[in-house]
Amino acid sequence: MTTAMCASSAQDSMFARLPGMAYRYLNDRQWTMLEASGQVKALTGFDADAFTQTPGLYASLIQESDRERLWHDIQNGLANSGAFDVSYRIVTADGTLKPVQEHGEGIFDEHGTLQELVGFISDSSARVAQQERQHLAHRAVVRAAEHPLQGSGDIFAYAQVLSKLVADTLQVRHAGIWLLGEDNTLLRQFCSYDRMRNAFRNDVVLTSRDYPRYFEALISGRAINANDACADARTSEFRDGYLLPSGISSMLDAAIRVNGKVIGVVCCEHVGPMRHWYADETSFAGEIADQMAHAVISREKQNALNALQQERVSTQAKSDFIATMSHEIRTPMNGVLGMAELLKGTRLDEEQREYLDMIEDSGKLLLHIVNDILDYSKIEAGKFPINPQPCDIREKLPNLCRQFSTMAGNAGLELQLHIDPSLPPGIVCDAERVQQILVNLLGNGIKFTRQGFVRLHALRDNENGRNVIRLRVIDSGEGIDADLLGRLFEPFEQGMQRANLKQRGTGLGLAISRRLAELMGGTLAVESTPGNGSVFTLTLPLVLPTESTAHPQTPDTTAPSRRSENIRVLVVEDNHINQRVILGMLDKYHGIQADCCSNGKEALERIQGSPPYHLVFMDCEMPVMDGYDATRHIRQLPAPLASTPIAALTAHAITEMKERAYAAGVDYYLTKPLSRDAVARVIAEVT
Repeated sequence: MTTAMCASSAQDSMFARLPGMAYRYLNDRQWTMLEASGQVKALTGFDADAFTQTPGLYASLIQESDRERLWHDIQNGLANSGAFDVSYRIVTADGTLKPVQEHGEGIFDEHGTLQELVGFISDSSARVAQQERQHLAHRAVVRAAEHPLQGSGDIFAYAQVLSKLVADTLQVRHAGIWLLGEDNTLLRQFCSYDRMRNAFRNDVVLTSRDYPRYFEALISGRAINANDACADARTSEFRDGYLLPSGISSMLDAAIRVNGKVIGVVCCEHVGPMRHWYADETSFAGEIADQMAHAVISREKQNALNALQQERVSTQAKSDFIATMSHEIRTPMNGVLGMAELLKGTRLDEEQREYLDMIEDSGKLLLHIVNDILDYSKIEAGKFPINPQPCDIREKLPNLCRQFSTMAGNAGLELQLHIDPSLPPGIVCDAERVQQILVNLLGNGIKFTRQGFVRLHALRDNENGRNVIRLRVIDSGEGIDADLLGRLFEPFEQGMQRANLKQRGTGLGLAISRRLAELMGGTLAVESTPGNGSVFTLTLPLVLPTESTAHPQTPDTTAPSRRSENIRVLVVEDNHINQRVILGMLDKYHGIQADCCSNGKEALERIQGSPPYHLVFMDCEMPVMDGYDATRHIRQLPAPLASTPIAALTAHAITEMKERAYAAGVDYYLTKPLSRDAVARVIAEVT
């Protein structure tokens, strides 16, 4: 008896410590209580005896709008599994509406007849509050993620949206975005919202020197959820200067990470009684920090795209400017060099010829500078074409050296050429670009060598398992100082000219040469020791032709063709001086009758006249109707006029203009300044 009483007492004590209410009641609509124990009074405000002594009391506590649903849920549960789990609301003794959770089971006799219900009812306010917090937080995160400002690049405006959203969702006094400086020593208040004043501010800067523990915790990337901000080691540094004067009791900070690096923090400050931060609130602050990180990344991407677009626009503007300047310079240069060439064919005394040579040399130097600038601009814009073709390298190198023989002889230097027997004659490369590089290297070698030799050495070699061609230009000059070697291939660098200050140029030659080498899949390097000369090495991949390719010799067309008798030529050119230049060149041919007009419209009328023209030299840039439109119109005329050969004349030496001219229908493309050889080749082909 004593043992049973002790067991019953222990059981009663256990039920008394339960946080809710254990029960036993009848399965009727009055919820007639047979037994109630545990924290009944804490849950309902009534003693346990009140329920057992007052039938229908618990039923009266159930929120009226929940009562019918609750009855059916219990019956369905009993019918399906003999148990039930339901949520509803009760009105406590003091009138408070409280959410509760009830789990119960049916007690059946041996015949399967339901006798009564037993179970447990607990306060679910905390769970419901958590669900509500999570629901509000989820809605806030969705609003933040879908807000149009997130990807706009305006992170300040977006930070304002987030600050207000966080303050309203967490019901805190202050919420804001703070950003770290590059070296993590400064934390700037980027945007902070005061919910009570409905105002933003951004006038505070914190330093790691003043708040080392907070900065250490922030940079670690872990959330700072300080329930007691004045006592928490991570935030107590703010106690006297900020927390106490502002009445802030609790702080919640979530790090903003971009590419794994902490760049700032979402900061929440609670004013009033100390607040406990729930795990879902900490998680919410972290999700808002992620949204801010996405906005920062979007801005960085947008800035990069804007910079790229601006760079493209700038590059295009630069290319357009240089192309225009090239055209404007080449046009008068055509007159200068063309007239000089014509003047050479007249009677001149020795002094006049010397002066004329100086004019011609100066004009060619200016043209070389223009070409360098144009080439460099095309390379920078990524518009420099590389056209590999089969060629006989063993034949081209001697021809190239012959071009420099006079220059080397005048400088008192020996120009040497050594071609290794291992070098195959037939290779695939852009011979024009290779020659352009070698012309620059040989020219520099001769200009900057006082005595001795300049040697071009060509050989076949192996580099990292691949066959390559090495073209070396070796000189016996003064060499280059070590401090200049690193800058030698930079654009506009004229370090090599320290040995002879009279030799000037754009400083683009070597920069262009290296870029051309790279475009062809090769390299251009230099070795030099002061006092022992220099070695420039052009290394290119060795590519052999897949089949034998004929390389016809270019016929010598500098002399007028005997078949040029009775040939009618129309010169279409708006510049008077350039008209004189072309007509002067054509005048050297016996039997050529040349006419001239100033625009494409006039040319179209002339061509449709009689007798027909056999060749048209067509300037591309003209008033009234340019050469492109005129050519297109000519190609639409009836035969045989539509097939009249047309040679485009232009001061534009860029690929786009060449393609445009051929697309319009020209047969030949000549760039200014015109040479007699170029004109002769066209006439030779036409006749």
